Amino acid sequence: MFDSIGREAAVEVSKKKRRIIVVGVIEPELVYAFVTAMEELKCAKKPISVLLFSPGGDYTATLAMYDAIKVAKVPVTVIVVGEASSGAAVLMQAADRRLMTKNARIMLHDGNIGMNADVKAFLSWAQWYQKEHTSMLSLVLQRVNATRKKTKKSPLTMTEMAKIFGKETIFSADDAVELGLVDGIYTGDR
Repeated sequence: MFDSIGREAAVEVSKKKRRIIVVGVIEPELVYAFVTAMEELKCAKKPISVLLFSPGGDYTATLAMYDAIKVAKVPVTVIVVGEASSGAAVLMQAADRRLMTKNARIMLHDGNIGMNADVKAFLSWAQWYQKEHTSMLSLVLQRVNATRKKTKKSPLTMTEMAKIFGKETIFSADDAVELGLVDGIYTGDR
């Protein structure tokens, strides 16, 4: 099944391989196709793999996909091919196993906000986005530190993670493994 969401995103599902391929900008339309695919595959109660190639996108949509992975009740592996930037890098942290191909990259940054609002609404949304930003850092930090603990590396602090996000940091596969953003480099083995 191939569900083209538009020029910027697509989801393909292989029931036989138990794989979902996600390509493009994360937006609400992509969420629908992804959640539908997750629901379809998790019914068989067997592991699911997600191939992810995304520059990121809408953070609320990212969290919807993140939650779909977390509640799957079957093992989910996310494999980054090409890139997982911005929200896509956060999304992959939901997986039980996080891998990336040797030539892929991950980019972390604080994100961008666009808004057309009156002053009171702007201030209200600014408070919300500050909480959401802290939550985003925490999601990634918790997963990175769990991986670092397994590999006997010292944990990162929230301040260190904020610095990584604050300067738009790009990671190669080797760098992502070293930091704990992924569990390993995908070589084609399962």
